[in-house]
Amino acid sequence: MFTSGTKKGLAGSAVTALAVAGLPLLAGPAGAVTHTSTLGADEVDLVSPVATTVSAKPDGQNATQRLTAIGGSNVTGVRFEYRIGSGPWTLIANQTSRNDDGAFAVEWNPTPIAGSADVTLRATGLGTAAQSPDTDDLTGVTVDNNADTVNVTDGSALDVFQAPYSNDADAGQFAVVEGTSSATGATPTLDFYDPSADAWAGQGDSTESTTPQGSATGTWRGVLDITDYDYGSGTDQVLVKAAGATDDAESFVVNRQQLGTVTAEPTNANVPGSGSAEITITVVDGAGTPIAGAEVRREGGAYVGQTDADGQGTTDQDGGTQAYYYANATDSDAFESGLGDKRSEDVTVGQYSPEPSSLEATSANGEVFDYDEYDADDISIQVKDQEGEDVPFASGTGQTVEYTWTFEAFDGDPAAQETEGTAVVGVDGSADIPLPANPTEGGTYTLEAGLRANPVTGGGAVDSEQVLQVKAGQAEITFDDDEVAGAAGDSAPVSGTLALEDGTGLPGRPVTLTYAADGSGDAEFDQESGDDAPARTVETGADGSFSATLDDPAAAQGQAQATETGEVTAETDPYEDPNSSADTDDADASATTDVTFFNDAAPEGAEVAITGLQGTGKPGAPAYGTVTVTDDQDQPVPNVAVRLTVDGDSFFTNGPADGRVGQPAGDLQERGQAITLVTDGQGEVSFGVGIERSEDFDDDGMATDTVTATVGETSDEADVAWSSADPLNGGDVQIDLAADRFQESGVLPKAPTTDDVAYDVKVTDQFGNLVGDEDVAITADGGEVVDEDGDAVDTVTSDFDADPEFELSSDSEGDVTPTGTWDANTSVYAADGGDADDDADIVTTDGTDEVTGDGPTAEFYEVDFANSTFELTQVGDEEREVGDTVIMTYTATDQEGEEIEFDVAFFRTGPGNDDDGSADDRVATGEDGIASYVFSGNTEGRARVSAIGYVGDQVVADSKANDTVDFGEVDGPGGDPIEILLAADSNGPKKDIVRVQADEAAAGETIRLFVIRGTKAKGNKRLIEIREDVVPEDGRLTFKKADRNGNRKTRFIAKIRANGNVSKSNTQKPR
Repeated sequence: MFTSGTKKGLAGSAVTALAVAGLPLLAGPAGAVTHTSTLGADEVDLVSPVATTVSAKPDGQNATQRLTAIGGSNVTGVRFEYRIGSGPWTLIANQTSRNDDGAFAVEWNPTPIAGSADVTLRATGLGTAAQSPDTDDLTGVTVDNNADTVNVTDGSALDVFQAPYSNDADAGQFAVVEGTSSATGATPTLDFYDPSADAWAGQGDSTESTTPQGSATGTWRGVLDITDYDYGSGTDQVLVKAAGATDDAESFVVNRQQLGTVTAEPTNANVPGSGSAEITITVVDGAGTPIAGAEVRREGGAYVGQTDADGQGTTDQDGGTQAYYYANATDSDAFESGLGDKRSEDVTVGQYSPEPSSLEATSANGEVFDYDEYDADDISIQVKDQEGEDVPFASGTGQTVEYTWTFEAFDGDPAAQETEGTAVVGVDGSADIPLPANPTEGGTYTLEAGLRANPVTGGGAVDSEQVLQVKAGQAEITFDDDEVAGAAGDSAPVSGTLALEDGTGLPGRPVTLTYAADGSGDAEFDQESGDDAPARTVETGADGSFSATLDDPAAAQGQAQATETGEVTAETDPYEDPNSSADTDDADASATTDVTFFNDAAPEGAEVAITGLQGTGKPGAPAYGTVTVTDDQDQPVPNVAVRLTVDGDSFFTNGPADGRVGQPAGDLQERGQAITLVTDGQGEVSFGVGIERSEDFDDDGMATDTVTATVGETSDEADVAWSSADPLNGGDVQIDLAADRFQESGVLPKAPTTDDVAYDVKVTDQFGNLVGDEDVAITADGGEVVDEDGDAVDTVTSDFDADPEFELSSDSEGDVTPTGTWDANTSVYAADGGDADDDADIVTTDGTDEVTGDGPTAEFYEVDFANSTFELTQVGDEEREVGDTVIMTYTATDQEGEEIEFDVAFFRTGPGNDDDGSADDRVATGEDGIASYVFSGNTEGRARVSAIGYVGDQVVADSKANDTVDFGEVDGPGGDPIEILLAADSNGPKKDIVRVQADEAAAGETIRLFVIRGTKAKGNKRLIEIREDVVPEDGRLTFKKADRNGNRKTRFIAKIRANGNVSKSNTQKPR
């Protein structure tokens, strides 16, 4: 709640007038108070900055320093200038309009003279008739871009509430001022400019930080009291200043607020027993803008308080009571609406009798914590009543919480481990729930709990349910970058994360960052406020992340900016135990990273050369190179920054992540793809580059990336080549079904015993890169392993293409699974043998790691002819001219939808006395399950064609299919067409029922029922005759057909050939 430090009463006549009129306080002379009205006609005042330190450090709104001046009525513009020492004046800008509510203002970026001291700033009036224009100077200014900045948020008006109080509340002229800052925790002081005094006249009112967690820059808000400001009767103007290490000023038009609306909201509308609820009272003006400094009272006149920068105040109201709250417009304490007082609606706080209804668990260290932070009382359960409030218990009732912890390790082992227990509820309704003792690894803990009934009354039980889930383990600090790098004389971000083994961050923990320079370096951390320092304490964000800015001061003009190196150590700090001020908690984690502020300005004519990196390396084994920088005399250039980058999937490395003797080789430290190193006395830097997983290996086992070394504008490039062949350690054997184009079966993984199943074999190294030319032994738990020619094989060679390496064949029904075995190499680290690098050596033993992998199971089956589908159709129309050639197509599909390969014999009778076909004259179906028969009809009539399949010499009776073809005059004159109406019902899995109604003229004619396959649009439409019958006298018939296509639709059509015409029915599509 806001309380002013200034108490100034009003003259009795002013208070009386205000009380009678119900108006806000007015004071001062008639006429508007403007920046022009209080100065001489030619006068100029440089009013901001006031501080002698200026900075362009980004403050969340801009990266400039604001310069503000006011001028008399003859001044039409202001020229802003600076000079260093007694040097010449340098123009900053000419401002030719009063662009800031009556003031002249410009945004200046002083970066070009950063580091300069003894700077003078000057404002000179323009447009006056005076022979010597007025000037105003600020001397002794230092330009320090590392100094924190503030910025008052500009607006069209400054809302001011004129508080006329003399009793409990403070009188004053209260305005809410807010802004931004470069420092996240900045709390600048506030002042206003008094034109009549020609000076900043405020009391240094305070502000508070409103910076959201994780923000890179800060925000703040405060209440400014402009008492002693001389109001006029028109449009008043006021300058407002915020000051920290630097300052900023903004000009506003004054808007005098009047009370608009008062609201009052309880935190709880119902409280247990004799409890109370907190009431928040909010006061705003007619525009909905919060009013600061308004006096708030309760119904009956009891003083509550004075509103803060949010226009709010709080108080407590007992249960079982009703009251309203009001804001006073005058100094009279009682509520008087006629004088402008505003009141809230009535606030009612009820009462109830509490009963245990639920359990609420809390962890003092949050949902994520380090085992080192944990204490036995950190996790507790609170019994809650029906309104969600704490339930107190009478001492000695003995009510007990039953609980179960379920632990799941981050690495999955154990997957679920339960620990049960009980805890007695205390008089405050809470019970401490300890974690399972002696944890050995990190993981997730899930707590289920219930409350036993009161042993005396038998009531008050709460059913068991999950009430909490937390993660705990050993937290580590990880920096976002393996190196902090920035240009010399500039700044660099330092960021990282405090997280458990599974990557879950620990929020709200203090971490201290400490910079230690190599030699005489002078970089320091930005602070929330005040001067830079070698250490900075930050707090982790919601995801466990933290960040700070490390500044390398710019060298003074005329001095060279040197390269600076050092290291930053991040270490968690102890913090107060949430349950005991006498105890502290600490995650006990730390990490260190290198720092380089580089000066890449090499001498003119300098050359950069990369050497080393010869030959072809392999994933997991670093390649080493050297960069040499020389001048135009071929002499080494020491102490210059070399920027190294590498593309592709390569990265810079310092060698093994864990190079202890006997550890598996290959896991490298990753420093990223860009690092900065500083040349030694011989003008050299050495570096290591490595690779692990890269898709480049997957087409031919090769990868080539490029290393670039840059100094200033000079650079050199060198390729680093890699091969996945002969890997350090094996990864996986991957057996997959070969592509469809290599398969005989179209219903994989199912295949008839007449088909073979083709497989592709690949192996990978420990990183997942494909490796070629490795022998893999293939076995199967049934069937035979064969090559594409059907010959038995037991070993194949891995490659990179999609061609199959082997096939599975089986003469009997059953599942067959292939297994591949690869005798891969084993590589481990050994002690460094004194070679060029300082890394552990690698010792490889050939063929000692048996790596196996299974392929997809092939499901071989025997063809069930009784449940297969056989169709005989003709290509084209079913009615043909005599002499036409007809192509009949026979299609065989098994019960799984796979085409059947066997021999087919065709038999034909008609038209007329013509016939054809023999069991010895067979045609084989192809992989598409289709066989064709061609014939022509040389006379009118109907040809009846049948087809039947053979397996060897054994006829397959279920495979028989029939069709008919009519030959005659297709386009003859004909008689009247016959109307045929078709109807059908969907009958689920039962037989489809098709009903026909034909004209009486069709009586005695043959009607044929067809199933339509394919579509005309795709060019594969065909009719398959399934039934025929003679039309009775009444023209009504019913056909039934077995439904073999599940819930899919079947299309039916009926035809009658009579009177030289072929009459067609409508179509029906039952399911």
